[in-house]
Amino acid sequence: MGAYRSRQKAEDLIPLSDGVGKVVKVGAAVSEFHVGDRVSSLFFRDWTGGEPDNRTIESDWGRDTDGMLCTLKVFKPHNESFA
Repeated sequence: MGAYRSRQKAEDLIPLSDGVGKVVKVGAAVSEFHVGDRVSSLFFRDWTGGEPDNRTIESDWGRDTDGMLCTLKVFKPHNESFA
């Protein structure tokens, strides 16, 4: 009991690490995504390939930033850090 949120750094963070949705808005410089595109998140937001390390394993959504149960979520390009 109570283990689901045990890794969260703050009680008020919104949980859930994996999610899918539709793009509802893109910035002027965005060219690879368009409004209406169906997308899914990375479970570990900083692990895009190679051997995982502690930093990438600890980058799951909902641990230190709001997770996928948000009504809306803003994403940075995968080559930019959220830290």
